[in-house]
This record gives sequence, structure tokens and C-alpha cells, in this order.
Amino acid sequence: MKINELRDISHSAARSKGWWDGVIRSEEEIAMLVVTEIAEASEAVRKKLPPICQFAATDPAMRTPDMEGGG
Repeated sequence: MKINELRDISHSAARSKGWWDGVIRSEEEIAMLVVTEIAEASEAVRKKLPPICQFAATDPAMRTPDMEGGG
């Protein structure tokens, strides 16, 4: 998969879930959301939470290309 395809898929998924509906998000806000997702994933691993909680690690991987599509 090419990076532009990943961007388009991520952004389309976020838009379909209402993430961008009527909202203007700054690059700084989205960057902080990515940082927060990384912190949540780190906390799940540190606390040895069930694997479902560790899916937070995938959020930054989806949010980063989405940020490019929505920006």
C-alpha cells in the first residue's frame, strides 16, 4: 500500500465516524491527540492490561495519516 492510499483510507474512516463533522482541528490539536494515544498505549502495556486495551497503539498509526488527509 502506498502512503497516499493509507492517508485516504484513514481519513475516510475518520470522516465516516464523524471525526471531522463541522470541526476545524489545528495541526497542534491533532498532534497532541497522537501523543495522548501513545501515552495511553504505553500505560496499557505498563499496567499489563488485556490485549484489547493495547489496541490504543494502533490509534497513532491511523491518526497520523488522517491528520494529513484532513489538514
